[in-house]
Amino acid sequence: MATLLDAQVIADALTDLPGWSGDPTSLIHTSQLTEDQHAEVQLRVMERADAMDHHPDIERSGDQTRFTLSTHSAGGVTALDLRLAAEIDAVLGDVLAGGTT
Repeated sequence: MATLLDAQVIADALTDLPGWSGDPTSLIHTSQLTEDQHAEVQLRVMERADAMDHHPDIERSGDQTRFTLSTHSAGGVTALDLRLAAEIDAVLGDVLAGGTT
């Protein structure tokens, strides 16, 4: 089973993940995306998450897309969530820059 991270480790890691917030229960990031951007980001994130055997929560409300990460089997935030948050940032950066890969 994955090891839960304590609040200080999470806070330290969040300094390298601008726009993310969190605590030992979950990491959260909200981005403003068009409908097409949302669809592209969701597809790419789910491909990466599946490769990591992880299952993020992705919700859309209006032009806001919210990502919530936690390792459900561990009951909170683990290193896996931090890695996926970095992957999501990379996807968002690429899609918002107009990338198609």
